Amino acid sequence: MRLKNIVLIDSDIFFARAFIEKVNQLGDFQVHHFLTFKEAYVNVADIYPELILTEHELSDCAGVNIISELLRRSPLSKLIMLSKQTDVAVIDEAYKKGAAKYFRKDVLLMDQIAGIISGFFPSDYPVNKKIVAAL
Repeated sequence: MRLKNIVLIDSDIFFARAFIEKVNQLGDFQVHHFLTFKEAYVNVADIYPELILTEHELSDCAGVNIISELLRRSPLSKLIMLSKQTDVAVIDEAYKKGAAKYFRKDVLLMDQIAGIISGFFPSDYPVNKKIVAAL
């Protein structure tokens, strides 16, 4: 079975490590982590990710400003914005630019990763059955 590719763009190394560890427990996923938008932009078209997760507060730009560019570069991908940001204007802007979902980064987010990811893959996908069993 082909691995499903997920791109994570986040300069928070600790969050990225925890996220990757959680996703690795689900199996059949390959997480490609990039610290900056520039790194992700250069690589995303070659990865063909099914799912892109980006933080809003990146070191080289604001995540909400790169949503359109990432989706143009990888048009079959779904994009999720993750952020500590609670400003409703930023959240609205993320949706307007093409984000499929917006999740606030907090201590509870890690407990929700399996459910978040399962929402972007068909229910008959074998990994999704593992995810549902893990919930």
